[in-house]
Amino acid sequence: MNVPKFTLKYRQGGLKGEFGIWLKINKGDLLINPVDLADSLHADEHTPVEFYDFASIDGSLDYELRMNLSMTISEVKLALAPFVEPVSWEWTIARSDYQQAVSDALTAFYQDALLDKPTIYGNSIDFEKLRTVAVQLKTSNMFSPIYRKTINDITIEEFSLDFLGYDFCDIGYEAKIGDRKIATCLSDWSNDFDRLRYQMEGLIYHSNQADIEICYEDEPTIFRFKRANVLTDTVSVGGGTTFHYKELMKVEIHPNSFVKEPIIVGYCEFWETIRTMYEALMNLGYIFATSPEYDSNQWRYSCGLNIYNTLKSGIVENVLSSNGISSEVVKRQTVVSHIVTICCDKDKFGFFENGAPIYIFGNVEDRVHIDGFHSFTVDGIKQWDKQMLEADENFDWTKWDETGMKFAQEIRNRIPDDYDIWYQKHNGKRSLLLKNL
Repeated sequence: MNVPKFTLKYRQGGLKGEFGIWLKINKGDLLINPVDLADSLHADEHTPVEFYDFASIDGSLDYELRMNLSMTISEVKLALAPFVEPVSWEWTIARSDYQQAVSDALTAFYQDALLDKPTIYGNSIDFEKLRTVAVQLKTSNMFSPIYRKTINDITIEEFSLDFLGYDFCDIGYEAKIGDRKIATCLSDWSNDFDRLRYQMEGLIYHSNQADIEICYEDEPTIFRFKRANVLTDTVSVGGGTTFHYKELMKVEIHPNSFVKEPIIVGYCEFWETIRTMYEALMNLGYIFATSPEYDSNQWRYSCGLNIYNTLKSGIVENVLSSNGISSEVVKRQTVVSHIVTICCDKDKFGFFENGAPIYIFGNVEDRVHIDGFHSFTVDGIKQWDKQMLEADENFDWTKWDETGMKFAQEIRNRIPDDYDIWYQKHNGKRSLLLKNL
């Protein structure tokens, strides 16, 4: 069978001449799912892509087809076949040509969607998914050219991961890069918390790439982190040129198959991304350790604090405390017996007596006396109580939180390692305080 020329476009096609993204195959047209098409841009020599939901329109091809795609630094190989037969067509095309064809097709589709023009997809592809794809084509520069990227090629965005609270067998979370997000769950039986810690430590020590997998049922959402050095500027020195680079983290979030969302990608600050990922995992442990509804039968750990300690890594915390500078040999894990939250909610100030944090070391009860801390806690409680009745627009919560973080850090540095200190801002966002090296 003659292989047709690879022709992928947003155009009218199919038996009824409807607008969609079509791949030409001999006398027929094959309708392409735009989300799968966008995800195919993330294939590489190590990560081939296989799609099952390409829809056949031509009457002579009335069964579902499979597309296999692999990508090297210079070319793309595609194989198109029915489920039950050997490969029917194969293409090998330049990687840049494939990327340009995909980009052009998705951009044209998005522009029509903005104008509410009817397409063959109808409501099966929601607009938010289209927007995610379009934004990434514009800001993330997903294409991987042979030349090194410059700071002008990309947009640096913020990565966030927030676990939302304890449920009987699932914990929901939201992952974001910039304004693009994926919402899904972590489920009880399919996650190994030791493995999550090992993967987090791999993010610290692997030189090029590390994956962290959080499962819903048996399907992982993959957080893929890749180091990326981007050129910031060049300086002429004598008869030569000096190149300056900035180390960033390329973050890819590959959602589990239950989500049906496109892969989201972005370039983020290097150390801030690592810190965010670790703190998110520790926040997950915090939820388990502090939830009164924790069910040991459901989650296979005798108590939630065991999960907290399983996720906690002395290796990661040592590196984060020094922004990667320290090579000090540390304990792989430190067992935490007490989790303390500092916040403006007076119900969580039971750790304090007359403004002095109390801690137990061995059989000895002691206190940390810090000048100004008592008045800080009193001000916070007063404002919190007042806010419950009416807002005080003149109170500077930002400054109050900055002061609170400084106090929390001093407390962290002065109490034993079997205590973990969390500072909770007035908006409910928590941060784990690491001991200064």
